[in-house]
Amino acid sequence: MKVDNGLSAVNDLYRQAFSSRIPLSCNFELTRRCNFRCPHCYAAPHVGEIPTEMVINAVRQLGDMGCLYYTLTGGEALLHPGFEEVCLAIRRSFGVITLFTNGFLLDEDRIEFLKTVKPQSVDITLYGASDEGYLAFCGVEKGFTRVTRNIELALAAGLPVTLKMFVTRDNATDFARVGKIADAFGLPFRYDSSLFPTFEGGREPFEQALSPKEALELNLMRDGTVPDDWFDPTKKTSCDDLGIVSGWESLKREICSGKLFRCKAGRTSMFITCEGKARMCYMIPEIEADLSDTSVCDAWDMFAQYVELVVDPRSECEMCGDRGFCHVCPAHYYHEHGDFSMANRVEPVCALMREKRAMQAKWKG
Repeated sequence: MKVDNGLSAVNDLYRQAFSSRIPLSCNFELTRRCNFRCPHCYAAPHVGEIPTEMVINAVRQLGDMGCLYYTLTGGEALLHPGFEEVCLAIRRSFGVITLFTNGFLLDEDRIEFLKTVKPQSVDITLYGASDEGYLAFCGVEKGFTRVTRNIELALAAGLPVTLKMFVTRDNATDFARVGKIADAFGLPFRYDSSLFPTFEGGREPFEQALSPKEALELNLMRDGTVPDDWFDPTKKTSCDDLGIVSGWESLKREICSGKLFRCKAGRTSMFITCEGKARMCYMIPEIEADLSDTSVCDAWDMFAQYVELVVDPRSECEMCGDRGFCHVCPAHYYHEHGDFSMANRVEPVCALMREKRAMQAKWKG
């Protein structure tokens, strides 16, 4: 096999896994406890954490099934009492670790430990560009000072760091400054403004949502223009656990044409919640299996029936001229309509597409 900086091998691996339903990646929600109290969060902080031994057992099973990439998230993953044991179990299974963290607890001891398990990435989310912003948004004192210091420590230790920002109405004014902070560190910077209801179905997070126009203008603030791939599927790639996978759109059309689920959920990835439930998609709780009485392998086999579900070709979404470019999915539909049939339109996503069209016309002519 010819390898070009590893990407050819990665592409071949991903294509084979996607075609054969091999769970290459798994996200573990270790806990919903968090040391921050952000108003946009959908998690329920009173819910505890998954037992360490259950995670380790799941990692063993996943390793036997071909899993290579493990993302540890929360809540705040560093609050889980078995965090280090979990990381060591993943490494024993020859897995690669990505850590999602707010960075506040990433002190010298944590950094020294992470050096021993060699994570693929430590993804740190910034919520503002000042201590005042952190106090208002996250409810913590000196949050910005502490997190940026920990970023410096992590970089000095040689850890691979990516900076992220979740942009809402309350912190959008800091977006440009956070981007400049990432640039000053010389780090990759990703951002998102998508919101979901709370796990109890509460709509409170949507009070923090940017308008479609405001959300899309983040691209203009960051890049000075609109992305070329908004309406050109030939230019799209998928940034996955594996890196940038070339030919993603053609592979997706080849395998997922007419299917309800057109992503990696249930094909190459799964999610395990802090309650010990294996889910095909984290945001669709109706498709899950309890790992207290079901093996990971059996849960994965159960997902197969869902990835083969077909969508009604006469539905509003499928008949829409923008369907080939739109990122609407069953998770969006579930939280708008209460099921994942994709039978009707998802107006918030439709509004985003209309704004994309208007912005594209303005900037590209």
